[in-house]
Amino acid sequence: MADQGAQPHRFEVRSTSDSHFAWLRTRLALERTLMSWVRTSVALILSSKEFEPIAGIEVVKVTPLYVISIAITFIGLFTFGAVLLRAL
Repeated sequence: MADQGAQPHRFEVRSTSDSHFAWLRTRLALERTLMSWVRTSVALILSSKEFEPIAGIEVVKVTPLYVISIAITFIGLFTFGAVLLRAL
């Protein structure tokens, strides 16, 4: 028999809320990791030029990146100005 004052067994599971939530956090982190792997692999497959004829994807002209960058910069500057004026 085990001594009552001895250390708990190495594989003894404590059923407390902190260990339960730790397992939940671990599981959710693993699920997020797997979802990101799937999302990345699908994006790589769909963006590949070799798979366009197989997937039946049409090439669509997109907005140039510099236009989007300038628009986002102006939005950021406007937001900064609005916050600055409100603080004064």
